[in-house]
Amino acid sequence: MCKPNNCHSSRISSGFFLILFSFIITGALSAQVYADVSVTLAWNESKDSNVKGYRVFCHREGEAYDYDDPAWEGDLASCTITREKSTSDHFLKENVSYFFVVRAVGTNGAESGNSNEIHYFTGGEELEGSSDANPPNSPRSVFPVYYTETGLSPILETSEFSDPDATDTQSHAQWRLFRTDDNVCVLNRFSTDDLTATTVPALILDCSSGYYWSTRHQNTAGAWSGWSEPAHFTTAQPENDVDGDGVPDDRVVTDQSDLDGSGIPDNEESHIKSMMTKTGDAQIGISVRYAANTTAINAVDTAWADARARVEPGTFPQEVIAFKVTTTHPGDHTEITVHLSVPPVTEGIWDYGQSSRGTDNADHAWFSQDQQTIDIQVRDGGYGDADGLENGTIVHLVSFGYRQTTIINSLSNGGSSGTGASGGNGCFVGALL
Repeated sequence: MCKPNNCHSSRISSGFFLILFSFIITGALSAQVYADVSVTLAWNESKDSNVKGYRVFCHREGEAYDYDDPAWEGDLASCTITREKSTSDHFLKENVSYFFVVRAVGTNGAESGNSNEIHYFTGGEELEGSSDANPPNSPRSVFPVYYTETGLSPILETSEFSDPDATDTQSHAQWRLFRTDDNVCVLNRFSTDDLTATTVPALILDCSSGYYWSTRHQNTAGAWSGWSEPAHFTTAQPENDVDGDGVPDDRVVTDQSDLDGSGIPDNEESHIKSMMTKTGDAQIGISVRYAANTTAINAVDTAWADARARVEPGTFPQEVIAFKVTTTHPGDHTEITVHLSVPPVTEGIWDYGQSSRGTDNADHAWFSQDQQTIDIQVRDGGYGDADGLENGTIVHLVSFGYRQTTIINSLSNGGSSGTGASGGNGCFVGALL
């Protein structure tokens, strides 16, 4: 593709190869502080005598190249990228998947085709700033490994924390998970709770797909171990969402359900996805009707909460609601509306984005007076986003407070245990935590 005013110019050969030369983190060293990101690229020079320079183009996952605005332009065969576009104030950020190509530019202004494409995930490496000369030993991947087939929310397990200094204990773990076919990162989780095991949140993995993961441990002195060796697994065939509408087939609401009160059945509207709870005695709807910067509600699910979940005394989060939405741009923030046919007993609300135990989400959620509508603020790659990435997709896991007697009553009516994994088979995992 060439620029519109050069479409009649002679074509330039694109016979050159782009490589990722190095990944550079710059900035003053200090513990637990993220630095500015730059990526250095290099390529072999074009053999075409009409080439006068090169243009490098960049885009985030979920976006397209803007061939009218390169990230870099010059006559060298290497460059260091700090911005997504030359005219943009959007600097490269941590925890974002970027893609790069280079084009040769002729003396008459014509552009070649694209080089090979380079993908790089700026993994948010923390500047160590630690004086610990003996960092922890690299953990070992325990499960899943060796291309094991799993459900859509497998538990990732590593070996126990190990450190040459017996007085050091573990403070954090970082978990990363990548798609096998394109090496794109789909999960980046820092946790103080999930130190040697973490559950992949619902709605992040696709059915019948390959993935690999690794983790590293941090000690109380602030030093990080090396990464564990990548471990591979595959996900199972879909069974509980055969029609692919993003709602579990066994929990589809009736055609009379209208949780948002629009006068139109939820099943006939594109901005809301509604489903029955696992106990079958209530309905939940996730709406993006008034959500700014949001283009679609992709999927919903629920499951029993983990027994380790942190809640207020005397309450237990009966079910965890999971939903997945697409944002207009990576990094966008938005406000999602949850409709409940039956209000929770308390106004407690917990977010399970970065911890299986959950964190209080009161600062980003508001209940209506009747407690049947909750507005939840989320940001792609920020608060409320379980995948931890600015990738144009928000996966949010949330629960509301129910008294212990509510659980008991539900179980006596044919429900399942609220202390672990349960539920349907196949594509919709039984436990979200």
